[in-house]
Amino acid sequence: RLVRHRTQKRDDQASLEVLVNTVIEKFSQHPQMGSVRLIRAKDHEVEEQFRNNRYVGLGVALGIDQQSGCAQFPRVMPGGAAERGGVEPNTIILEIDGQSTKGVPLQKLLDTLRGSLGSEVTLKVAASGNRPEREVTLTRGFVRIDSVYTHDRAPVSRGSLRWNAREPIGWLAVPQLTGSTLHELRSAEVRLRAEENRAVILDFQNSERSDDFHQAQLVADGLLDGGTLWNRQARDEEPQAVVADRECLFRGLPLVIVVNEHTGPAHAAIAAALQDAGRAVLVGQSPPFE
Repeated sequence: RLVRHRTQKRDDQASLEVLVNTVIEKFSQHPQMGSVRLIRAKDHEVEEQFRNNRYVGLGVALGIDQQSGCAQFPRVMPGGAAERGGVEPNTIILEIDGQSTKGVPLQKLLDTLRGSLGSEVTLKVAASGNRPEREVTLTRGFVRIDSVYTHDRAPVSRGSLRWNAREPIGWLAVPQLTGSTLHELRSAEVRLRAEENRAVILDFQNSERSDDFHQAQLVADGLLDGGTLWNRQARDEEPQAVVADRECLFRGLPLVIVVNEHTGPAHAAIAAALQDAGRAVLVGQSPPFE
C-alpha cells in the first residue's frame, strides 16, 4: 500500500508539471499576453515588500567571498538590524543558525536569511583584520530602501544635491520606484530650495525594468500641476483619461529628465507624461518601447 501511495504521488506530481507547462505555453502564445514570468510565491512576497518599501530583513547585501567560499555582506545598510548589531561591510558569514555557509548556493543563502518580522537569526561572523570570530543574534525588521539619490548615489538625506558645486542645479537619481519615492522627492524639494537651486535634473537612466504603473502614476501626478497624465483603456471599454491633481513638486523650477536605453517602462511613462504636458525636457537615448 505504501509503494502504491508513493507511485500515485509521483504520478500526480508529474501530471501537475505537465498541466503547468501546458498553461504556460498557452499563455505565452496568446497575442495579448507578451512574455510570461513565473516566480516563487516567497519571491513574489519579497517583490511586494520592495514595491511598498516595507522590506523585512537584516539590512544587508548578500554575496559570496571568493577566497573562503562562504557568505559575505559586502554592504550593510544604515539603520538596519545588521548595523545595529555591529556587523560591518565585507563581513564574512561562516554560519547561519549553526549551518555552515561554505559552498551553499546564493539563492539558498537568501532563503535562509529571510524570515518574518521580529524573528531572530544567529550568525557566526568573521570580520576583516585579525579580530576573532564571534556570534551575533539579529532581529529581522523593516529595512528602509532609498529610491532617490544624489548624483554620486548617496541618499538624498546626506550630501549636497547639486551636481556641480558652482552651478545652482539639483540632480536626483531615481533608479527604482517604491511606495516612498514620492515622499523622498518631497523631502528632496525642501533641501533643493534651501540650497537655492534654480533647476532640477531627474536621472532615470539605468532604472529597474519595473512595470509598477501605480507608483509611476503617483510620481507623475506629484510632478504635474493638473492636466492629463495618460489615457487608460481596459478591454472592451472606452479610454479614460487619468488626470493629475494640483500638487506640483518643484513648482517654478525647470525640469530635465535624463533617459537611456536601459530606462524601465514605468520610468518611461513618467517621462512621457511630463514631456507631453510641457513640464519637462527629455534628453538622452530613447528607451526601446513601442
